Amino acid sequence: MPVKQSQLTARVYSITNKQGFSLVEIVLVSALFVLLASALIGNLVYGQESTMLAGNRSRAVFLAEEGLEATRNIRDDDFSNLVDGTYGLYNVSEEWSLAGPFDINGIYTRQVIVSSIDANTKQITSQIDWQQTPQRTGTIALTSYLTNWSAIVIPGIGDWTNPAEDGFIDLGDNNNGYRIQTQGNYAYIIRTGGTPEFAIIDISDSASPSVTGSLNLLGSPRNIAVSGNYAYIASRRNGEELQVIDISNPASPSQVGSYDASGNDDGYAVAVVGTTVYLGRTNGTEFFIIDVSTPASPSLIGSLNLSGTIRDIAVVGDYAYLATYGTELQVIDISTPASPSLIGSLDLSGGSDAYAIVAFSNTVVLGRSSGDVHIIDVSTPASPSELGSYDALNDVHDLSLGNSNDYVFIASDENSMEFQVIDISTPASPSLVGFLDLSADLNGIAYNSGLDIAVAASDNNSTELTIIIPQ
Repeated sequence: MPVKQSQLTARVYSITNKQGFSLVEIVLVSALFVLLASALIGNLVYGQESTMLAGNRSRAVFLAEEGLEATRNIRDDDFSNLVDGTYGLYNVSEEWSLAGPFDINGIYTRQVIVSSIDANTKQITSQIDWQQTPQRTGTIALTSYLTNWSAIVIPGIGDWTNPAEDGFIDLGDNNNGYRIQTQGNYAYIIRTGGTPEFAIIDISDSASPSVTGSLNLLGSPRNIAVSGNYAYIASRRNGEELQVIDISNPASPSQVGSYDASGNDDGYAVAVVGTTVYLGRTNGTEFFIIDVSTPASPSLIGSLNLSGTIRDIAVVGDYAYLATYGTELQVIDISTPASPSLIGSLDLSGGSDAYAIVAFSNTVVLGRSSGDVHIIDVSTPASPSELGSYDALNDVHDLSLGNSNDYVFIASDENSMEFQVIDISTPASPSLVGFLDLSADLNGIAYNSGLDIAVAASDNNSTELTIIIPQ
């Protein structure tokens, strides 16, 4: 059958349409290709940029770690080369040295910051800065602590059977030394009156201690705890029951913060663990847990109402042990700092109050106004039990633990035996090791394990601080 022209045209058009793409389809496919290509290129660029940034950061970490290792080498060569300041690092003939304010490694600027913690300890910060992108900078800072081990000998405890006075300090005025703490080569002493109320003493030479710095405080300090760059003082000053003192520069201590415990009762006892301070008062809400991570503005974490004045605090793990009037030992569970709770107590026979307390592991040592020193088992915190006791003959004002916790150092009122050392290695039968007549009552005592010396705060107005050594 003959085919008409119109039918032929339509058929040709149909065949052509099946074998190709329309203009619209071509445009759409092209646009899709462009989009896919753009995405792929973007991902590639982003991946390359991320890889570059990660590589830059890894290099910065390496340079920061190198900075710390270099200062260790400098320390090992001569500790005196680690002078406080900000430096660059230079390596000449495989020997590192500090020079200039910084050093440059390609895109990286390195600064090594050296600062003193004490006479034989330096804080080292190795900081790296670099330009990540034109719009973005990067910073890495690593910190370490270096010790002058050649100057420090960690002794065992010496022969304390015949202790002797080695050196002393007269702080002036007619006011007594009250409480004392040591850290490194320094002693930190408070007085209940006079000027200064707070002083820092260099005790590295026990025969010739010297005042490095002092501070006049508002109010009357009652106790002191020291940790790192800060001293924490329990004060009778209303509105500042806790005072925070910056001791990072021993020549110039300064008050940087305080905490106002509600009410008008005095701060009386204090302990510190890390950035947490435990404060005890005379009455009212007596026990406070305070965050001092920002020393300029301490903040309350938790508190607890108790009966009796808290005279001293010792903290071990999840428990705070309180020396108090009335019930001499109170055990506080501090595992949840926001809600501390009283879980145990021990009321010792007689009517004497607890003045001082130290603790380690599952053992508490408690000193009383009667002169009794009690060794107490707190392995079951809810049910403390007495293991043994020692008669120091007169008021026990303060206690300090010796190396290995076998010895306890006692500050007392006992004439001819104001300073006593007892052996508690057998808790059921503590015994006198040695004693010293200092012709003045002792209010505070602190044993320094690094120097193997005892430092006492005294009622003697011409020897407020006395250093005692073993023979």
